Amino acid sequence: AKASKQVERLLAIAREAVMQSRGVWIPTLEGPLSVADFVGAETRGGRRVFPADMGGTPWHQAIECVAIGPEGGWSRAERGMFFEQAVSLTDGSVLRAETAAIAAGVLLSL
Repeated sequence: AKASKQVERLLAIAREAVMQSRGVWIPTLEGPLSVADFVGAETRGGRRVFPADMGGTPWHQAIECVAIGPEGGWSRAERGMFFEQAVSLTDGSVLRAETAAIAAGVLLSL
């Protein structure tokens, strides 16, 4: 119930942001997924998922899907679930999860 309420809240925020920026589409939001379920679903759909990590390789044009980890970084088990090498969103700065998601969105739109 808590997760469902959070998804509803985030969808309302996304809707308001789209209206404010005069966007033409509202992003889809899906309920909480495990890292394994997310990576599996995306790779079955033909997408390569790159985990964001401070020690990753520099950003490059082949990136189309970025996974932002939890505060404190990915666990060793979570890192093992990705098939792609981690990518860095900054020049070494530590970003909060919310800020990392915004940075990844900007980089994906370039």
